[in-house]
Amino acid sequence: MGWKSELHNAKLGHRPRLKGNWERDGMYESFPDLIDRLSKEENYNSFYIDDETAEKWKDRQIPAILDAQNLTRSDFHEYEIACTPCIIQNIPAGWDNAKFVGAWGAQENWTFKALANDKALQERRFKCGEDDNEKTIKVKLRHFLSYTEENRDDSPLYVFDSSFPDDKHADRLLRDYRVPSYFSDDLFRLISESRRCVCSRFVLLNILCFADHC
Repeated sequence: MGWKSELHNAKLGHRPRLKGNWERDGMYESFPDLIDRLSKEENYNSFYIDDETAEKWKDRQIPAILDAQNLTRSDFHEYEIACTPCIIQNIPAGWDNAKFVGAWGAQENWTFKALANDKALQERRFKCGEDDNEKTIKVKLRHFLSYTEENRDDSPLYVFDSSFPDDKHADRLLRDYRVPSYFSDDLFRLISESRRCVCSRFVLLNILCFADHC
């Protein structure tokens, strides 16, 4: 089965009501222009947060753009306490707590080209959705990569897989990143086992992740 057939079947299973027509609203063409126009609005934050929150953060950029090269844990804690949405840059490049601790292997191993040439992972199936009966829908990685290159869907499929740590080929993905010190506290330990998420580690492959310039 080629990638088009496999992804077509996956989409039919995941959202059967669309009947395979995932491009009907043309968001591939219209969405970038919409975001550009919203970002130029003087009060563009109001599109993402309520009025009360906007007033609370009126003197702070939302989301706050932070840099791990000079961001300490105590500095980040101030944003955390204030529940301020943040984007922290340069963590994969090797910075953490204002120190250089070594670049992530993912920067080289998770590029589109590297994944496409990874023979051990090419045939590995990753979860990209569920059908109406909550049955897992999986596709081969090589087929998903082909899909990302030609995708024009309004709301694309993406890989969200929690089983990779138990796979003899995919478990090495764990070595390609580290949990930043800003998030070293395991908040799941504060709740009971019955309510705890089955697995707190996922491999999340979104369409944007594979653009070489990202």
